[in-house]
Amino acid sequence: MQIGAAGALLLLSLSANGQPAAPRRRDQGPLYSHVDTGEQAAASARALAAKGNCAAALEAFDRALRSSIDMTVRRDRGLCHEQLGNAFPAMDDYRAYLVVAPDAADSDDIRARLEALEAQSGVGGPSPDGPTKKNSADDVPEEPADLTAPLTSDDGKGKPSKRNVAKTYDQEEASYHKYDQAVTSPLRLGTGAIFGVYTDGRVASGTGGFEIGASIRWAFSQVSTFYGQIGYVSYESNDGLAAVPGTVGGVNAGGVGMGLGYEFRIRLDQYMSNAILLGALVEYQHLTDSDLGLPGDVVIPQGRVGYRHVFGHGVGLEFLADVGRVIAITSGVLPDGMDYGGTAALVLAF
Repeated sequence: MQIGAAGALLLLSLSANGQPAAPRRRDQGPLYSHVDTGEQAAASARALAAKGNCAAALEAFDRALRSSIDMTVRRDRGLCHEQLGNAFPAMDDYRAYLVVAPDAADSDDIRARLEALEAQSGVGGPSPDGPTKKNSADDVPEEPADLTAPLTSDDGKGKPSKRNVAKTYDQEEASYHKYDQAVTSPLRLGTGAIFGVYTDGRVASGTGGFEIGASIRWAFSQVSTFYGQIGYVSYESNDGLAAVPGTVGGVNAGGVGMGLGYEFRIRLDQYMSNAILLGALVEYQHLTDSDLGLPGDVVIPQGRVGYRHVFGHGVGLEFLADVGRVIAITSGVLPDGMDYGGTAALVLAF
């Protein structure tokens, strides 16, 4: 039985033509697991780059770096980025390569390329004291970093200047938070919808009055906003300055006012927490004299100037002064004349 079993095993090991079966390859079988080291993708990328097709090579380099730890792939991808004019990705790849291989045979060439890109991009470059040298630990000054100075400073035009000092994590986090607030708030540097409520004191054609209402606005850029408003308007005068012809009491009228306006903002600080407002508004008012029951319609175009302060992400207070002209469409309540007013508003950004 033992001989028969051995013979059966021997027969199974032979091929159909009587020759021994070929041994199984190491990269075959149910227990074999293929590990992608990125070599094939890297070779494909370098072949494309050699043909001058860096745009297609970048995708292959990216695939290779998902599994490859070979920093020469980063170097070669950086060369492609540089050829395509992608300065910042190229600098990132060159820095990664030089950190791992600072003494490589081509490190001086890559370092020179990095310095040229830094100088071109305004983020560094070679030292004005002479050629680049490799710094040792003994060359690093022992002076402590100033952790109290801000990360950035305003250049006077509302734009942050370059980093010049070190900064604590909390200070840097606060700076990023302020920046996020500014670029996402329609009241600051962002775009979007704004809701407001306002009260307005005015003198129109010599008659004192007030207006209360609400506005819906849309900021479509960092400096420009269109808006519409609607409110209740009331005028009252007992001195006869704007008396309707044929009456003896003056003006006692109220009605609805609707306006369309434009606002231009001039920021006073980096994050638009404070701004000067310049704008124009055209308002239509439908009024009714409460003593005589006479209706009247007027249009009041006006120019506006004011100031806004924003709290947090999107709560603002506005104070504006305006001057315009009353144009009577139908006679009965307010005659033609000058219009002067002042407005206070609470605005909320979405």
